[in-house]
Amino acid sequence: MERFKFGSKCVWLRNPEKLLKKQQVELSELMAGELKTGQAWALKNMFRVFWQRDCTDAGSFFFVYW
Repeated sequence: MERFKFGSKCVWLRNPEKLLKKQQVELSELMAGELKTGQAWALKNMFRVFWQRDCTDAGSFFFVYW
């Protein structure tokens, strides 16, 4: 089992659009490790899309897809 990489907190918490190139590479490496933290990060970002929906139909579709 892989261990959590120390010093990666800011990579997990930043919006993916705002990551520096170095941080994007680090995030890719962390995600490849199949950590539970990576799974939680993926869910968090999926729900970022959900909260940007402006109508109930789009929200319902999101949950059907999910």
